[in-house]
Amino acid sequence: MSKILVLIAFLISFGFANDIFIGTLEKDDTGLYLKRCTLESDIYRLKDQTNFTTVKNLEKKYSNLKKPITISFIAQYEECNGKNCLLVDSVAEMTQDESCHLIDNLQAIKDKPIL
Repeated sequence: MSKILVLIAFLISFGFANDIFIGTLEKDDTGLYLKRCTLESDIYRLKDQTNFTTVKNLEKKYSNLKKPITISFIAQYEECNGKNCLLVDSVAEMTQDESCHLIDNLQAIKDKPIL
């Protein structure tokens, strides 16, 4: 967490308009997207910022990662053809085999045997 705060302070000091976006990393026929960890579970299409290859690199290794993947991006919001997009700078944190969505965690509790 302290790494994230230092990174935010660094980005703010140089005037970049990046923010932190947290959710699960998902993929469909169109490519990778972030499903935000909010009640609405907003969808954000992922695109690389100029001179960055973060999304491209994630695309290559996505099939080898254990799902669900909770991830936080340093990114900038942009509207793309009426849809939410993130121009990704970097990955701040990534955890495999873990969901940040409330519904997934409630389901896991429900399915857990009572001792």
